[in-house]
Amino acid sequence: MTSWFSKHRIWNHCGGNVTILFGMSGMALLFCAGAAINLVQYNNARTNLQAAADAAVLALASANEQSDVSTEAQKFVDTNLAGQNMVADTTSTASYNTASSEWKIAITGHVKYALPNLFMRNEVNVAATATATLPTKLTEMKFRPGTAKGWFDKTVRLMAVLKPGSPPTELWRMDYKYNGGAPTITTTSSTWVDLQNATAVYMQMDVDPNSYGWNDFHVYQTNRTDQPDYVQYIKQDGTELTAPIDLATAAGCGETKSYNWEDGGDMDFMDFTFEATGQCESTTAIADVRLLQ
Repeated sequence: MTSWFSKHRIWNHCGGNVTILFGMSGMALLFCAGAAINLVQYNNARTNLQAAADAAVLALASANEQSDVSTEAQKFVDTNLAGQNMVADTTSTASYNTASSEWKIAITGHVKYALPNLFMRNEVNVAATATATLPTKLTEMKFRPGTAKGWFDKTVRLMAVLKPGSPPTELWRMDYKYNGGAPTITTTSSTWVDLQNATAVYMQMDVDPNSYGWNDFHVYQTNRTDQPDYVQYIKQDGTELTAPIDLATAAGCGETKSYNWEDGGDMDFMDFTFEATGQCESTTAIADVRLLQ
C-alpha cells in the first residue's frame, strides 16, 4: 500500500532548501559587508585622529608652549578635526616634561558606525597618542682637575676642537713628576676650565718611559679618552669605559661626571682624577622639533 506521503513525495522535495540557504547566506554576506564598512570607517577615523594628535603635539613643541598645554592642545585638536565628522566627542589631555623637554598628548573620541554591528553597537571608542621633543643643546662645558699620583711621570692634556676642521687646541695641562716619592705637580689651572664652544673634547695622557717602575708595570705610553686603545683604564663615575667617549657629548646637561684614570699600573690605585660638567638649553629652531611617537 502506498502512503499519502510517499505518493506526494513531500519528504523528497528539495526545492525549498535553496531558498533557505540563500536567505542564510544573504544574512551572512550582509553582516560581512557591514563589518567591512565599519572597519574602513574606524581605520579612517583613527588615522585622522592620529594625524591630529601628531600635528597638535608638534605645534605645542614648535611654540615651546609650557604653561597652558592642555587648553592649547584642545584648541588645536578642535580646529584640526572641524568639519570631518569622523570622530565625535573628542577630548584631549596634554603635558610638558621639563626634565626631558617632551610634550605628550592623548586624544579620545567615538566613531559613529554607518551600520550597527553584530552586537547592535552604533559606535566604538578610538584613541591616539603622540610625543614630541625640542632637543637640548649643550651651551656650556667645564672641566676641573682633581688629584694626581703614582710612580710614573706623566703629562695630561685637555684638548679641544674649537671649530670644525681645525686642529685640536690645548686648553689645560698638568706635568707630574714622581721624584722618588716626593711628587711635584705643575698645572695651568686647578679650578674649573671653560671649554668654550668646543665641538669635540678629549683628554690625552703621555707617560714618560724613563719613569720609575716603567719596565715592570707599564701598559701604554699614550692614552686618549676618544680612542679605543686602553679605554678600560678610564672609569666614568666608577665604571670602566668599554668604548671611547667624546667628553663634550658625555658632559651631560646639568650633570657633573667624575673620571678616574690609571696610568698603566695598578687598577686599584687610579692615578689621575678629573670632573666634567655641562649646561644645556632648548634649541629655538623649529626644524629641530622631533616627533618621538
